[in-house]
Amino acid sequence: MRIFMTGATGFIGAHLCRQLVLGGHEIVALVRDPKKAAAELPASGVTTLAGDLSLFEREDVVLPPCELVIHLAGVVAANTSLPVIGIPAETSSFKGMDSLLSTVQMPAGTPVATVAVG
Repeated sequence: MRIFMTGATGFIGAHLCRQLVLGGHEIVALVRDPKKAAAELPASGVTTLAGDLSLFEREDVVLPPCELVIHLAGVVAANTSLPVIGIPAETSSFKGMDSLLSTVQMPAGTPVATVAVG
C-alpha cells in the first residue's frame, strides 16, 4: 500500500515509518528538513516531499496518489476544545478501523462524534 505521511521525522512517525516499510508498504513523507529525513528514515521504501503543512493551502498543489494518509503532524492540532467529527474511511488493509480509533482516542474533554459513510 502507498501511504502519504506527515510527521514522519518525529519520534512516533519515524518508528511508524520504519515498521510500515518493513511490512512492505511504500511511504511518501512530507518533510520540512530533507537532511533530517535522510538520517531518520529508511533509505529504501520512502520517498520524501520537501515542504510543510502550508503546502495544503496552495490551490495548484498535486499530491502523489496514495491509498492512505497518516497525518501525524495534525496530532498537535488535535489538542482543541472544538468538537471533532470523525469519518472512518475504509481502506483495503485496515477496513476503517484506524480512522475510527484515531477519532475515539482524542484527549479527554474533547467533544467527539463519529459518523458512518456508505
